[in-house]
Amino acid sequence: MHDSIRKDFDRDDAERLESLERARLCASLTKPWILPPSGWSENDRLPEPFSSLPARACSNLEGKLLTALFPANQPFFRLRPAGRFRFDPQVEPKKLAEFENILHLQELMILAKLDRTDKQAGSNSRRAGFRSRMRLAISQLLITGDVLLQLDDEFNIKVFRRDNYITKRDSSGDVLYHIIREQIDPLTLTPSQLEEAGMDLEALQLEPLDRRMEDLYTKVQWNPMSKSWVISQEINDHIVYEAQEPVTPFLSTPYSLAPAASYGEGIIGENLGDVRSHNELTERILDFG
Repeated sequence: MHDSIRKDFDRDDAERLESLERARLCASLTKPWILPPSGWSENDRLPEPFSSLPARACSNLEGKLLTALFPANQPFFRLRPAGRFRFDPQVEPKKLAEFENILHLQELMILAKLDRTDKQAGSNSRRAGFRSRMRLAISQLLITGDVLLQLDDEFNIKVFRRDNYITKRDSSGDVLYHIIREQIDPLTLTPSQLEEAGMDLEALQLEPLDRRMEDLYTKVQWNPMSKSWVISQEINDHIVYEAQEPVTPFLSTPYSLAPAASYGEGIIGENLGDVRSHNELTERILDFG
């Protein structure tokens, strides 16, 4: 018997309530849709800040950071031969130059995959592009102070909202584990995974989409013994996927991380006094007028 990932998520979610509410406050004063109130749905009204200045400031920073970190039409990363080859006197300079050219071609291929428009048959052609996803991630980072991304084997980026993932770090700030909650269509699972989850394929096909959506829980935990990341996925309280990876596909970035904290503080949180004061003064001016 395994411990339920869903129960682990619910337990940790209750323990980080104060941190989450502070992040929601920061979002409500800038871009409320980044982290809406608890229980919010698309038919509910979002908070409306009285001043748009903090939101404009965040948008300005997002654009500048996106351009600086991910410039268009050129690689924003560098692949180089391992040090044991670059500094080995027995490796001929000509051979080393050939390796570097091959790695440069790999850089261009990776960049093309990241920038491509997904038009493959049978795929989701309306999937958001790399830079739009990264802009959303930067917005989450600046406002809520923390962001979690997933990079899959096809170089697609998935951005998780702050209230849909748990992060636990040790006292030095290293990640111990993540737990992610996301809603999926069970028909995206394989027949064997549906069987493991106790779901009937024919019954699901008869259900409308809004009634068959299910919560998928993913736990990504560092195993110090094997020096690898253990990834488990659970749906309907059944494990449907398990794997070990030497490098995690889930990328966690805090903006400003305090010692022994599991979540970062964003630029809005660091200047919360000024942001709240400006918002409330604007409200008073509007009332006065």
